[in-house]
Amino acid sequence: MRWLHVFSLVLMVSAGVAHAQMDGNLANDIAILEAALSPALAAAKSGQQDASSLAMEELYRQWRNFRRMNIEAYPDDPLLAPDLDMIEARLFAASQRIDTGNLSGASVELEGARAALLVVRERHGIPPTG
Repeated sequence: MRWLHVFSLVLMVSAGVAHAQMDGNLANDIAILEAALSPALAAAKSGQQDASSLAMEELYRQWRNFRRMNIEAYPDDPLLAPDLDMIEARLFAASQRIDTGNLSGASVELEGARAALLVVRERHGIPPTG
């Protein structure tokens, strides 16, 4: 029965982000990244190891796209690259914590990544979604 829950989460994550593609538009790309971050955070907070692992894989996939599309797209924002480096460090730490079963530690790292992404959002005048 657990596999069914994990499978459902994977479908939910895929459906939520697969239809939207990153295009170098920071507002759009942040929304896609946040859509991938939310299930990873929810799964970690609820103590679901398998679901956390799968959601983190999707989050990392989206992160790689986000970074590639945006790291050099805003040369007038000298803080963007350092912010993205810090977000990446938090995501990496979250992934490591998930791998070792420390889901509460992963939650802390994912919350930190979310907060840093909010700083980027606010600096660029992008209103929060939903």
